[in-house]
Amino acid sequence: MVNPVTGKVWLDRNLGATQVATSSTDAASYGDLYQWGRAADGHQVRTSATNGTQATTWLADEGSNLWDGKFIIGFADWLTPAATDLWSGTAAENNPCPSGYRIPTNASGIRND
Repeated sequence: MVNPVTGKVWLDRNLGATQVATSSTDAASYGDLYQWGRAADGHQVRTSATNGTQATTWLADEGSNLWDGKFIIGFADWLTPAATDLWSGTAAENNPCPSGYRIPTNASGIRND
């Protein structure tokens, strides 16, 4: 969908959603629950297990870490030390968006007021 003001192309659904919303209670349109900057390792799936151990690396390790594939709870950030650039730009290491898309920025037209 093209925003008529900015000319930017936006996805028509949430990341991980299987369809565009048909109502506010349409669970297939809710999408995934990503932790900011984290790669899609299974943690983002709404039915994933949780873990109370903070990650010490942003690299998914295919199951050898306690937190792999689990939503990390109990901390302000899932990663220690925190990294704020893992979703920066279309070529970011952990960009969860389809090819050619990126996480929106304030400069892309999102208002903070």
